[in-house]
Amino acid sequence: EVTDQASQFKVAWVGALAMGMIFFCSPVVSMFTDHFGCRKTAVGGALVAFLGLLSSSFATTLGLRYFTYGILFGCG
Repeated sequence: EVTDQASQFKVAWVGALAMGMIFFCSPVVSMFTDHFGCRKTAVGGALVAFLGLLSSSFATTLGLRYFTYGILFGCG
């Protein structure tokens, strides 16, 4: 039971990291919107999020899932 709780804790960090990156990247996205415009920023973010989700579906380790879903998707 202890290892089950530990693994649930580690897996829960994937979604938490994604939500944290959304808020962490907000000031950068605001600067991009001012500089490039809303449409280009939205398309770029959608592309980054798509690449994060696509690569996350092929991730075989939890560390790779942290990067692909947590960071790439979260920043997108």
